[in-house]
Amino acid sequence: MATKKTKLLEISTTKGVKSFRRAGYGFSEQPVQLPVDDLTDEQIAALKAEPLLRVVETEAATTATAAAKPAAESAEPKAE
Repeated sequence: MATKKTKLLEISTTKGVKSFRRAGYGFSEQPVQLPVDDLTDEQIAALKAEPLLRVVETEAATTATAAAKPAAESAEPKAE
């Protein structure tokens, strides 16, 4: 298994703002993590420039697993 770091934006509203929408997403005081790869440059710029949002760049380790292998055939000979 290989470990890969994924860049994320952790976003929440600033104190006193219950909910707010920007760049096609809704935010609240509860932080939300969005993968940077899922956002356009314009969305990232809009989120970072918004004074009603708290935006923190972070990373998370993800584990990539190999594709599942087909089940092995029975070792017993087939009846003819």
